[in-house]
Order: sequence, then structure tokens, then C-alpha cells
Amino acid sequence: MALGWLEEPIAADALKHDWLELADATDTPLAGGENIAGDSGFADCLQSGYLDVIQPDVAKWGGVTGCFRVATSVLRSGRIYCPHFLGGGVGLAASAEILAAAGGQGLLEVDVNTNPLRDAFRHPGIDPGTGLWPTVQDAGLGIPSIPDELEEFMVHHARID
Repeated sequence: MALGWLEEPIAADALKHDWLELADATDTPLAGGENIAGDSGFADCLQSGYLDVIQPDVAKWGGVTGCFRVATSVLRSGRIYCPHFLGGGVGLAASAEILAAAGGQGLLEVDVNTNPLRDAFRHPGIDPGTGLWPTVQDAGLGIPSIPDELEEFMVHHARID
């Protein structure tokens, strides 16, 4: 069984020449992208061709609109879009919805370490039996309110009724 891909086997900010040399030296698809910034950075990465799996992070670059734009560019280029997100539940939900809207064969990267800012969002989160994340059928991310378990982490909030 071959590897599906290898994520950032060298420093993310290594020179493009180093990435191209590595891509030429292996048949294993290379993945990365959470540290790429800006439309021009992603366009250059896609044009250069050294990454087969592109992984922008919704919180680090572009938000929902920016990441969806990257996702559609990635898919048009024949590569795989796999959003990277290791933070809280809201960003993970946004990443899942972008992936579902974009389509393709990509996967949602989810950290397995304990994270109370993510773990409190169990529904409509990942089904532990299947590994699937059900998409939301209504507008938004399907998070009607911040879970009570996260109250201790809040420093300020405003309620609009």
C-alpha cells in the first residue's frame, strides 16, 4: 500500500527550488499549504506544481471566501483540496462546509489531540463510528450557540436578541 501523500516533509517556508527538487525525486504526492499566504502565493504554488494536495487554513488565510476561492482553483488544476484546521470547533465546522461546497476527493484534517475548544462541538461534528462529518442543510455552520462547556474560556461576549 502506497502513501496517499506526505505533508510538509521539509520546512514549509523552504525555497521553491527545494520543493520542486523533492517533488521530482519522489512518486509520493506532496501536501502543504496552511502557511501559504495570498492569492498570488497559492497561484504560484499551483503553477509550480510541487504540491499535489493543497491545505489552506481558514483561520490563517482568507476565511471562508478566500479558502473557497483557493479550493475551486485547486480543483480546476486537477489537484486535491484538503483543508487544514487544528483550532476550535467553529473553524473546523467552517472548513468542513467549505470542503463540502467545493467538492472533490479531499479529506478534512482533524487533530486527534484533546482540545476543549473543538471537542465541545460534538453535533453536527464527526461521527466517531464512520469518521464522517454531516453537512449542514440550513444557512450557516449549524452552530446555534456556544456550548456551555466553553463558558470558562470566554473573556468577552455580546448577546444580540
